[in-house]
Amino acid sequence: MNKNPLVSIITTCFNAEKTIERTIKSVIDQNYNNIEYLIIDDNGLDTSNQIKTSQIVSNYDNNQIIYIPLDLNSGACVARNKGIDIAKGEYVVFLDDDDEFPKLYLENFVKNSHYLNSGDAPFSFL
Repeated sequence: MNKNPLVSIITTCFNAEKTIERTIKSVIDQNYNNIEYLIIDDNGLDTSNQIKTSQIVSNYDNNQIIYIPLDLNSGACVARNKGIDIAKGEYVVFLDDDDEFPKLYLENFVKNSHYLNSGDAPFSFL
């Protein structure tokens, strides 16, 4: 088992200009840093919401953030699947555009990831 696996975080966003900055900050502020953060923008290319979201994301000079605007609004399932197709991590974690991770979420996730293959009872990393 890799002690420092790459974790792909996928956030799909639609009309999220008021919340996405808080979401991004919660990812950037994690103690665990071997991540790629995929933000899949489902507003539709060149719409006012896509332009606003793009501007917010561009305020973060972080090579771990990968911003992908979809050409057309296609719905959350299509956006999530696009993120999964692109993700390179050993683990994929979803984070909604109006939510945030607790400070130690990813550290605890990786620390306890061995349970994913153990067949034990359901669990949460919160």
